[in-house]
Amino acid sequence: MRTAMRSVIWGTLAAAVALAAPLHAQSLEDIPVEQRLQILAGNQQARPLMEVFGIATFAAGADESCQLFDVGELRAFQVLKGQIGRQLARVGGDEVVAAIDQSERGTRQAKGCAMPDDTKVTIERARVVARALQDAPAAMTTDQQQCAVEGTHWRFHRREWEFVPKGHFVEYEDPQLEAMYQGLRTNFASIADQACGLVKQTVMLIPAFEKLRLMEEASSFAAPDAMAFTSLGSSERTFTSRHLGLWRSQRSWTGGGYTTEPDFYRMAHDGDVKTGFARLSSPGLFGVTGHMYFTTGGKWIAGINRNIEAVELRLDNGISLPMEKVAGEKEGMEGTSTFELGKSGLTVLRDQGADVSVRVAFKQAGEEWRIFDAPGKGSGVQQINLGAVREGLAWSNAPRPREKLTR
Repeated sequence: MRTAMRSVIWGTLAAAVALAAPLHAQSLEDIPVEQRLQILAGNQQARPLMEVFGIATFAAGADESCQLFDVGELRAFQVLKGQIGRQLARVGGDEVVAAIDQSERGTRQAKGCAMPDDTKVTIERARVVARALQDAPAAMTTDQQQCAVEGTHWRFHRREWEFVPKGHFVEYEDPQLEAMYQGLRTNFASIADQACGLVKQTVMLIPAFEKLRLMEEASSFAAPDAMAFTSLGSSERTFTSRHLGLWRSQRSWTGGGYTTEPDFYRMAHDGDVKTGFARLSSPGLFGVTGHMYFTTGGKWIAGINRNIEAVELRLDNGISLPMEKVAGEKEGMEGTSTFELGKSGLTVLRDQGADVSVRVAFKQAGEEWRIFDAPGKGSGVQQINLGAVREGLAWSNAPRPREKLTR
């Protein structure tokens, strides 16, 4: 097994170099897929890329079935899948990328977290790859503060990025794994340097950004008055722990900001707890806003920033489901209220098709009913798709490993 591990390690290192130097092979799209795969497998530049693509997609797929990775690790696999997939597609076509994508295999082999030994070995390799990419920004030679995390406005000092490797607390007993980590980190940092030099932003910073966000959220949850590690921790964007509690992973990449879609997390604590939410908004600087929370047990709970009179769910098939007011405090700008959908309402929701969408209506005392909007200018009415909520809950409720895997 050590020989096999060594070949994968050095193949992975070669892949990082290949990723830094884009493929220059002639397009193979005019020949059958099987022949394309054979040609790429024999290419010294493409073969290691295919190996890392396989590891990253396998790990991402396994995480669908079992809560194996935190948000920084998950983003690392997603970034590598996108970056390598695009390079391979330019030469071999989308069919080749689809043929070597190991996502479904990872999902199958990690089902129920009952993984065979070879799957555990692949997960261990994947952790090394993910850690190397997360730690790469701290090893960059360029001025990191001049380079943004792609999809955001965030730029960080070197000292801020250095909190990521400090937060891992990992020492590899196997010198081969340590060599793999060091080589990958150096090459990933070089790739980030190149991108930052050209366009002043890169997706290669996303995994470290997400790890920083997770660290800041965990610190804020444990000690709300403690000083933040970074400028990110001082921002209002690290607010999820205040709404949900301590979390480990987030399903979708949102840039740490707002999304109009339901947002789901994997929580660090057990029980029927809030695990996702959709944001509710209304026009005006001081408009009524809130969140529709979804719990691991399937409850719908509305938390509103005003002490309002009523909330009800209005399905696009004409069904209306009143929510019960379970709390209401103070009035005016300082008021808050909480509403929960009862058991009969939850039963009705469970009987609806996945394509049904839900609007959230609210009523203030002495005023007409209104419909909550999605956040953001011009977003329109907030419409919560039941299929999206069910998929998000299934992801949030994936089992956790019964035994501690290598970190």
